[in-house]
Amino acid sequence: MLVFDGPIHISQLPPECIEACWFKGYESGAAQAWVRRLDVHVNRRKAIDALSGSPFWSGDNPSELDADELAAAILELACGRFAEYLHWRKRNPYAETAQCPHGSPYFEM
Repeated sequence: MLVFDGPIHISQLPPECIEACWFKGYESGAAQAWVRRLDVHVNRRKAIDALSGSPFWSGDNPSELDADELAAAILELACGRFAEYLHWRKRNPYAETAQCPHGSPYFEM
């Protein structure tokens, strides 16, 4: 079981999960499948706030999502951030993490 009640670190998720969920993972059902596989739970209030304040969430009203849908939405956003970081890291193996312009090894929820 994974319970996210604050920042999520890239090391908490398997690379296969990040790869499957980072782009349209919510719409494709990949994020929901990984929520079930990893038994992911999120803090409802923090998840709703994170989705409501995100320019990258264009889905349903977060407050109308059930627990699994919220977890899947958060998983997609986190994996998107992690995927951007991993792609940047591959091109910049010796650079400082703080230099990454878009992604991050953390997702703040």
